[in-house]
Amino acid sequence: MGRRALAIFVKTPQISSLKTRLAANIGEERALEFYQLALDATAAMAEEAKRQMRDVDVFWAVAEDQAMSLPQWSQFPTISQGAGGLGERLNHVYQSLLQKYESVSFMGADSPHLKPNELIAALEMTQKNREMGFVLGPTDDGGFYFFGGGQALSSQIWTSVRYSQNMTAQELSVGLAARGTVHFLNQNFDIDVVDDLKKLLAYQPNENLAQRALADWVAGLEMLK
Repeated sequence: MGRRALAIFVKTPQISSLKTRLAANIGEERALEFYQLALDATAAMAEEAKRQMRDVDVFWAVAEDQAMSLPQWSQFPTISQGAGGLGERLNHVYQSLLQKYESVSFMGADSPHLKPNELIAALEMTQKNREMGFVLGPTDDGGFYFFGGGQALSSQIWTSVRYSQNMTAQELSVGLAARGTVHFLNQNFDIDVVDDLKKLLAYQPNENLAQRALADWVAGLEMLK
């Protein structure tokens, strides 16, 4: 059996603007604190998946080429997102990794509350359906928190989608359906605004130290009390 890849799409603190909508609610300093804690929680989740699934390689898909070798990203190998809009960057990472791996999965650091077994189940579903279909995890705002597949896709499938809209997941699923069956994970959420932080607190249990640290930090925000 071949190996499979999980790419975590990230931006580098201090270089790129981070969580701008959340920063509008809680301020740039706290938004940066949140993002770093979310990175830690996401990395811990991916490490657990890697520990249980020995054929999975985890990558940071880094937005800024000049940041690829920073200590910030030393936990996993890095891969460049490439240039262009999000569609171009998703296409670049997918095609690059698909040359070496049986299946390729994506997530961001925007859903750090996911339970490790939810990520593992998504990776297993991707591997199982890699020859005939795709896996998509929709969010309640119309986006998606997970993608997985094993078939080559034209760049147009990625670039024709309008991202950060309430139809993003639906538009992507239509393009994917032209190539195979789309298997949907349970709807979940990502964290973009302060109300999403309240959802994170309600999403129990927090299954590792990094997730508990994130939940404790969120619980300490005065505006949520």
